[in-house]
Amino acid sequence: MDIIPPKTAIAMCSDGERNGSFVIAALCETLVKNDKKAEKQKVRSWFGEKEKAAIKEGGGRGKQLLLETLALL
Repeated sequence: MDIIPPKTAIAMCSDGERNGSFVIAALCETLVKNDKKAEKQKVRSWFGEKEKAAIKEGGGRGKQLLLETLALL
């Protein structure tokens, strides 16, 4: 979270190959399991409705998993 800028994290899920969805989904799962409230809020702020729509409409693998884990934040 502190190494990858938000724009890069979003692009990993919505641009190019879009295979970064699995990485971001794993990050979300870890934050939920460890109940990291500040970190969950930070990542949640990266993915607004516009970003979620781009992920949903995209052809990336893992997009459904990502959207489900984002909903848990």
